[in-house]
Amino acid sequence: MNIWSQFKTVKVGREAVERIKIILREQDHLKKDSTIAEEEYVINLPSKTRYVILQDKKEQTKAKLRIQASRTRY
Repeated sequence: MNIWSQFKTVKVGREAVERIKIILREQDHLKKDSTIAEEEYVINLPSKTRYVILQDKKEQTKAKLRIQASRTRY
């Protein structure tokens, strides 16, 4: 499942850094949606693909994330 994707134009010689905040929420029809885990990541453009596991404090709910920042030239 693709949660977020973005194309960014960067000029030559400029630093390219993207900061994203990932929030893992639990959806329950009987209760209000609650935030289970929250973390901020810094992505340097371009960078190699990395895999991260985001989990709650009790370590019962986990989400695997693939962070990829590749270069495309037009």
